[in-house]
Amino acid sequence: MTGYSLLVESQEEAEKLSNSIKKGENFFLLAMEYSQDEQTKRKGGYFNKLPGRLLPEDIREAVFNASPEEVVGPMKAPAGYQLFKVTEITLATWESAKNKIEFELYSQLRDKLRNKAEITFPFLQ
Repeated sequence: MTGYSLLVESQEEAEKLSNSIKKGENFFLLAMEYSQDEQTKRKGGYFNKLPGRLLPEDIREAVFNASPEEVVGPMKAPAGYQLFKVTEITLATWESAKNKIEFELYSQLRDKLRNKAEITFPFLQ
């Protein structure tokens, strides 16, 4: 998912900003002025390729069901209340998911075998 995020402390402030955006104010400029997310604030709230698995389930569901350019929120977030403006949702392809699954299974097998291995160094004894 690609888009913009605006994080504030209170639900009241988030609702006020949401209403301003609905009346035509610029999400980007409001995020630069009001957002408390230091990582995205300077970029007007912009985030690039945020994996859905990193979002709480209720936020993920709302954001992934949004249309492009739709503003979602305010939503309760761990650090306050958030508004999202979704610009693009990219769903995983089978090929990318397959590669990640293969890598994860290989890593698990490697770790399992490494934990079972009894490595000795006879010349050190």
